[in-house]
Amino acid sequence: MPRLFDLADALGPNYKYIATGHHARIANRDGLPAILRGRSAAKDQSYVLFGIERRYLARMMLPVGGYHKHEIRRMAGSLGVQGALKRAKPILLEPYMKVEVATPDDFFGDVLGDVSSRRGHVTNVDQRGHLRV
Repeated sequence: MPRLFDLADALGPNYKYIATGHHARIANRDGLPAILRGRSAAKDQSYVLFGIERRYLARMMLPVGGYHKHEIRRMAGSLGVQGALKRAKPILLEPYMKVEVATPDDFFGDVLGDVSSRRGHVTNVDQRGHLRV
């Protein structure tokens, strides 16, 4: 998460906050930001945000966490969101992670395809016994 905020900071002073689509909420508890479950228990993603430093929570906006999915769709439709997004040409800021994946040779192609389909970049492949890492 820190790298995402570093990227926002590099874009300039107009990028103080980062909004995500996580179904969770942030509330002020005793003067400190705290993560709360999303309003929709079925869509709750508060667990994903566990461990994020409070200094980053203070700069996060979670606009969908207080709504159910059908409410979000209704609001987006009434506001003309689809057309506005096309005109605005938004920038998608995604977190970057370094991960190591170990898989048997037989599944390597499937795993590589899955990583690529998620816009992942494979930088190195090693052989460790019967596994590719």
